Amino acid sequence: LPADRQISSEEFEDLRIRRGIPRIGKELREGFSPVEAGMVEHAIDMNKGCYVGQEAVARVFYRGRTPRKLVKMEAEGRIEEGSELFNDEGKKVGVITSVASDGRRAIAYILSEEAGKGSSFYVGSTKVKIIE
Repeated sequence: LPADRQISSEEFEDLRIRRGIPRIGKELREGFSPVEAGMVEHAIDMNKGCYVGQEAVARVFYRGRTPRKLVKMEAEGRIEEGSELFNDEGKKVGVITSVASDGRRAIAYILSEEAGKGSSFYVGSTKVKIIE
């Protein structure tokens, strides 16, 4: 890119988080399905023949509902990557996987039944809500 259109790594990461784009090693890692990250329409061909992990991906996809959902969040205060999210009853419902440089915008996996737009959760005493 021309010099006037280049951005720093931090700016790129902030933009990725604002847009809710999963990253290998963060949202796309062991323990999380690419289906949960919303990758089916962008990177997974459900009609392709054999590939590593096909059965696990297909099982989650054809069930019609993933156990978790990747969401964009905004906190009222600073939060950290790896923090667990709890609902009003104190039940663990998710985990923060990426946090922007402002410490308030984030991407997280939330249990699907808890993942409605505008839903609020807590990281300690800090309120965090799903946006968009």
